Amino acid sequence: MKGKAPSILALVCLSGGCSLVAPQPDRSQFFVLTSVAHEAGHVDGSLTLGIGPVLLPGYLTRLQVARRSGANQIVFAEDQVWGEPLEQGFRRVLAEDLGQTLGTVGILQYPWSTGLQVEYQIPIAIERFEADEHGTVALEARWAIRRPGQKDVLLSRESRIVETARDTSTAAVVAAMSEAVESLSAEMAIAIQRLATAGGRPR
Repeated sequence: MKGKAPSILALVCLSGGCSLVAPQPDRSQFFVLTSVAHEAGHVDGSLTLGIGPVLLPGYLTRLQVARRSGANQIVFAEDQVWGEPLEQGFRRVLAEDLGQTLGTVGILQYPWSTGLQVEYQIPIAIERFEADEHGTVALEARWAIRRPGQKDVLLSRESRIVETARDTSTAAVVAAMSEAVESLSAEMAIAIQRLATAGGRPR
């Protein structure tokens, strides 16, 4: 009878759904982009900007932080996770950076209410936004400035920004990604200031 005890215990566990393996703790780490811009100037305080839509490639829509390995491989760490969708975080930080750089400008996120007056709309298509195995962050984006509801584009640009993280950790990489967004916002701020000064004419 004693020899049958282990097998009986196993049958009881199987039928009752108990586990002989201790549950593993959740080791997930969550990251967010952060504004790093400093106030640098002012334009017309009545100017309102609209950010978006922002389009990302499909592999950047996952919650896991993406890292590039070589030219054609993307690696996702299951326990390194965005605290919010990357597209949402990108728009949030870009708006914060532009607000700091341009001063008193009002900034709205796409989609905004049709009853709001937006002077310039900035649609953005991100083609790449991740780090490689060495901690080098690449941000490649196509963006434009236009007046909402009008077909004419006042300005269009392609930006290629590279930032190097202080080390290869995910925390350092996300900090470098935040720096890359700030660099992109600085390019946009210069273009917006020139358009506002020129009265919004195409350049």
